[in-house]
Amino acid sequence: MKTNTVIATLCGALALSAAAPVFSANDITISRPHSMSSNMASNLYFGVQLGNANYDTLNDSSPAFALFGGYHLNEVLALDVAYTSFGEAEDDSNKLEATAFSLGILGKLPIKTDLTLYGKVGLAKWDADLTIPTFGSGTDSGTDVYFGAGIDYDISGSSAVRFGIDFYTFDGDDVDEDIASVSVGFVFKL
Repeated sequence: MKTNTVIATLCGALALSAAAPVFSANDITISRPHSMSSNMASNLYFGVQLGNANYDTLNDSSPAFALFGGYHLNEVLALDVAYTSFGEAEDDSNKLEATAFSLGILGKLPIKTDLTLYGKVGLAKWDADLTIPTFGSGTDSGTDVYFGAGIDYDISGSSAVRFGIDFYTFDGDDVDEDIASVSVGFVFKL
């Protein structure tokens, strides 16, 4: 019984491979819907994002915004820099207000001419103001890894709408918080 199954599987695989078209290297074409110009200024982009920051430990959320910019290294990689304000979150009595400057690598995967998936990873230099009634207020800061993913939808040759989610971990002396920021934004390409 096992021999018949193996033979049938091999025959099916051979039939499928024989039916598949044969390609040579000359038959493969590469489409470049997002081609980069040799002009350095055209590789620059900047934008703004508005969203919602969800604080994990405090179990609260707050309006957030980000200003960002970057430089396309090639068609699939870019350096991305951002300033993000996560707003203020609080639980019963503790309050936390956080901001971050981030620098990362953004990898892009064009799906269609006007639709691109992206993922990013980098370092975030964060600052947090913490208020605890029994201890008073103070500040904490640190540098931790962040990552994110999203979609850019081109609305013209020089602008796009961006939908994204970014994840930050703040691991400091006084602050131990995970923040997920969901946002929508606008990208302008020079």
